[in-house]
Amino acid sequence: MPTVIPEETSTSDSGDVEAGKKLFVSCATCHSTGTDKLVGPGLAGVYQRAATRTSLDADSYIEQSMRQPGAFIVPGFQGKMPSFSYLSDQDISNILAYLKTLN
Repeated sequence: MPTVIPEETSTSDSGDVEAGKKLFVSCATCHSTGTDKLVGPGLAGVYQRAATRTSLDADSYIEQSMRQPGAFIVPGFQGKMPSFSYLSDQDISNILAYLKTLN
């Protein structure tokens, strides 16, 4: 059973967009920054969609999706995403800040 990350652990408020963009390079292998589906869904508008997926807020949902990708699998996709549990809280904040810019 996946562990749900509480909302108060969300860290995106202190994120750096440019640092997040650099970290996103490894994500771009499977995720486009537009609407194109690659191995995983395109991430344009992901922050807005994430807020509607579960009872978690968008930051917590995306963080959990990176740290425990099997917790929530978007319908129509297989659970192939690796865990990024090694990312620091600041790395997560930076990636979240960057993802918020993808509309």
